[in-house]
Amino acid sequence: MPFFPFMYFSSSDPVLSSPFHYPHQSFLWSRLRLFEDRIEFVGLRWTGLHRRTLPLARVKNLRWWTGSGDINFALLLDGGDDGEDERIYLHVDAAGLWKHEVAARAQNLVADGPDLPKQKSSSDSSPSSSNGKRARAA
Repeated sequence: MPFFPFMYFSSSDPVLSSPFHYPHQSFLWSRLRLFEDRIEFVGLRWTGLHRRTLPLARVKNLRWWTGSGDINFALLLDGGDDGEDERIYLHVDAAGLWKHEVAARAQNLVADGPDLPKQKSSSDSSPSSSNGKRARAA
């Protein structure tokens, strides 16, 4: 199994790529990559590799915030058959650009969809990860 995280990326070129981290959960190295049909999350932790692929068809709503807080970008995802929507909160470099580029490609955005509050509630989940250094601009 290859150790270097680049081996886990798709071979095509992304539209946008930035470091990211989840609230209170950082990576040693991370990359959020936007493609025409999906978003890829890849992060390296002391405990191993975090990888997730998110089809843009699942994105129902998105929001970004300015400032230096721990959260500056949020996605609301369609829950599919189980009906429970999922919220992903994260900090990504150039959050406004991410909002613009994802909105241009996500075909199932709901104009009057549920609001995404800035504060993550206890019922919202984010993928687990370990502490590490904070992601920096590329």
